[in-house]
Amino acid sequence: MALIKGETRRYVMDITGLTLLFLAAGCSASLYIVKIEEIKIWYAGIEATLLGFEKTIAAIEDRWIFYVVIALLYCIKSVFPVISTSVLCLITGMVLPVYIALPLNIAGICMNFSINYFLGRRFGGGNAQKLIYKSKRVRSMMESNGKGNPWLLIAFRVFPNFPINSVSQIYGQMRFKYVYFILLSLLGYAPKLISYTFIGRNVYKPLSASFLSPIISLLTIFGLSLLFINVIWNFVGKRKHIVQGEKILNKK
Repeated sequence: MALIKGETRRYVMDITGLTLLFLAAGCSASLYIVKIEEIKIWYAGIEATLLGFEKTIAAIEDRWIFYVVIALLYCIKSVFPVISTSVLCLITGMVLPVYIALPLNIAGICMNFSINYFLGRRFGGGNAQKLIYKSKRVRSMMESNGKGNPWLLIAFRVFPNFPINSVSQIYGQMRFKYVYFILLSLLGYAPKLISYTFIGRNVYKPLSASFLSPIISLLTIFGLSLLFINVIWNFVGKRKHIVQGEKILNKK
């Protein structure tokens, strides 16, 4: 049964990774399709409507209220994940120029990481830690002799769909050094944070290179990440079986 589950996991991860790479290729192809004259005419009307919407948003006064709301949403998300980080980055990019939106998103995600880190130090990793620690292999990789695995922290931030709150709490519970935790978390999450912000900024030009390029980058990173982690997982699994086989032979 464990073998079947393992084979199913590998199959799903491989298919998902290849699908993401295929979508990245499709987005790349659309950059050339939009150059067709008929598509250009159709797209010009849509772009004009979206640019009018952009001007309306740009005319909004009292931007400081928006800054406060975004900061509060990042803090609330630390406890109640009612909105995804990608959506917050997109909204910020849609409303603000990149030179303001990007630092605001960086500050927001740092608040999110920090709150959950210190919650983990105070109350432990919670249910997420129990779930992850059901696998001895994952537990051994994460703990890294009780010090916390810095490379795995970066990987958790890079790979798609890992719950950022739970990861922060677990590393807080392990009392991983806070400064390194923030720096490594930002390093791993930077590609997504930057891409989401630029996607939001260029959402008014949905078939432009400035909009599609970050999407292509994200899809490529996510696809390759899934394929890569599958390779690593398989390698660790095979290594484990080899070690177990050697122990059995030694006993004999």
